Amino acid sequence: MKHPPENKQAFTLPEVMMTVSILSIVYVMASSFIFSSMQVNAMTTGKTLVSRDIRQFTQRFGQDARAANHMSILKGIRTNQQVTQLNSGDTGDFILFYYQEYDYAEKKLTVYRVVGYYRLVEDASTGEGPVFRFSETGSWDTVNDYPLPRLHRRGLVSEATNQTLEVQEVVQLTRGLADGNLFYNYAQRRAVIVRGEIDNPGRMGQNAINTYNFTVFPRG
Repeated sequence: MKHPPENKQAFTLPEVMMTVSILSIVYVMASSFIFSSMQVNAMTTGKTLVSRDIRQFTQRFGQDARAANHMSILKGIRTNQQVTQLNSGDTGDFILFYYQEYDYAEKKLTVYRVVGYYRLVEDASTGEGPVFRFSETGSWDTVNDYPLPRLHRRGLVSEATNQTLEVQEVVQLTRGLADGNLFYNYAQRRAVIVRGEIDNPGRMGQNAINTYNFTVFPRG
């Protein structure tokens, strides 16, 4: 017994166009969702990194400051000035912490270690730049006898030994919020207020920005 041939029909052009349109809409919606999720993830990652940078910087800076006997705030590492303490209310981008010990042979206090932080403004249009930390040991009678290291590219060279100092970048990108500087001389030169803004470029153009403001008193 013979069966009549089946009447098979292909998709019509309107059906194909409708299917393509629906798939295109689904693709655009999915792409938009994925891109938005990636942006949110990039922003979250940036904020996490900024929070980490602030926490590490404040802890390290606070430890150095509280253990110091004296401090000096200068305008900046590029200004070839003497180590003179700025007046209360002045601001700068270069701070030095001095550590003293008693010299029993000489029967006097001497400076045996200096720790410094300086900010280099590398983009004048935004006022942004990294913050570096350095440490130098030696023997100086007073804080005014310590010779300022000279800037070489991003690093420092000791004026006492003419050797390159070990420099560590502690913050990648920051702005100073104390009259454009990072360190504010406070309480008749007995304390320093650090006022800044950390910027993490992040991924996909999602900048994460956070401000920090804390006060530290050297032990004196």
